[in-house]
Amino acid sequence: MTPDQILDRAADLLERDGWQRGEYGPRTLRGPRCVVGSLMAARGIDDYRPYDVAHSALKNEVGGGSLTIWNDEVVKDKRQVIRTLRRTARKLRGEKR
Repeated sequence: MTPDQILDRAADLLERDGWQRGEYGPRTLRGPRCVVGSLMAARGIDDYRPYDVAHSALKNEVGGGSLTIWNDEVVKDKRQVIRTLRRTARKLRGEKR
């Protein structure tokens, strides 16, 4: 799985299962997740390199700070998280939109 696919899959999981603050959420089962938990669940059992690239790209997209703090204290709602994940995935693919 490529980094952009991980980001899109993480957004899909949040749309399907919900978003939360304060806990990562389940890695394999359904249930609400934070942004980092959704990235981990989206990665599955693949190697860590694509995950690391996706995580770094998202971290840069939100200003370079902790994704956990961004998720728990900065972000307003699930829609903002999903939009940010999808925008970051598009940037990794080189899309202009």
